[in-house]
Amino acid sequence: MKNNLADVTASLKKIEDERSAILEPIKKANSAGTIERKFSESILLASMLKSNDTETRAFRDQINSLDEQLSPYRTFNTKAVTEIYVPKPAAYPKKIIGVLIGLILGCLIAAIWSLIRDKDLRELLRGNSAIDI
Repeated sequence: MKNNLADVTASLKKIEDERSAILEPIKKANSAGTIERKFSESILLASMLKSNDTETRAFRDQINSLDEQLSPYRTFNTKAVTEIYVPKPAAYPKKIIGVLIGLILGCLIAAIWSLIRDKDLRELLRGNSAIDI
């Protein structure tokens, strides 16, 4: 990682030198106060400057990432304090609770189903009093 960091830093230095070489003709043309510069030359310089900025940003992101990975504050010296213990019986879910919940839900669903299927109750709810008591 340290070698990668050194390579990326050197590449960033080269890119920054190229940026100054690109900006030099622009500064000379601006300081002269003439508009004799060719339009195609200015487009080419702007394109080169844009690609240079993109590469610079990528190299700076790589440097930040590598610096973070190499930082001593980002590494944690951990070790097991005691042996790992896993109890044999499961603490949760308990079988009796699952059985009780299933029984209650089953009874509830059966009661609702029987009320839905009961013809006499449907007729009573509709208002027909055809039920003999």
